[in-house]
Amino acid sequence: MNLLESYQLQLVEYLKQSGEIFRTKDANEEAQAKVELKLTPIVPSGDSFQKFGHIVQANLNIQGFGQQVSNNLLFTIELRVNACYRPLLDSFGQPFGDISFERFQRLHTETTRQLLPLLNAKTNELLYALNIGYLRLPFDLAPPAPEAALSPEIKMVMH
Repeated sequence: MNLLESYQLQLVEYLKQSGEIFRTKDANEEAQAKVELKLTPIVPSGDSFQKFGHIVQANLNIQGFGQQVSNNLLFTIELRVNACYRPLLDSFGQPFGDISFERFQRLHTETTRQLLPLLNAKTNELLYALNIGYLRLPFDLAPPAPEAALSPEIKMVMH
């Protein structure tokens, strides 16, 4: 059983959103972005588990580069959110499966499937406000190959 079969996304709290533009891009200039997404499960304290369930903090950092000048930084974006996941309950009020923090911590990367579209929407709001365009993030991350680096670059196309 995967994690999203036993938890539902209850609440998303935006903690930080910032964007900075360093130069404007030409109308037909394509850009690439270095995207770094870090998910961190947070240990519930006190009665916060009863109220919110388990929490994943997602930090998304994006650096956009133009192709006209090599390694020319166009923009940076940083988003930080807390996503609260509540255990699903059966008709008797009992949780489906193991709801321990250890299991949640081990499988928390599965929350990416729900968080990436939310982060993508917020990213595009910031890019629009900066008059850059939009960015297409993948809706899911492929599992890394055993020899892959821990934080690979994901190339994006901007229009």
